[in-house]
Amino acid sequence: MGAVSLIALIIAAITFSAGGILVGKILVKGSKNPQKGQAYECGIPTETSP
Repeated sequence: MGAVSLIALIIAAITFSAGGILVGKILVKGSKNPQKGQAYECGIPTETSP
């Protein structure tokens, strides 16, 4: 009985964890702003090399 309970607990933990991550991915809107991916250093705009 102990091993069956442990396996059920592990399956429940994986299910709840994966479910929480899945709900977060579905409900949270991601940012499509290209500025978010740029490097930021001291408020100075980045320079591009020609």
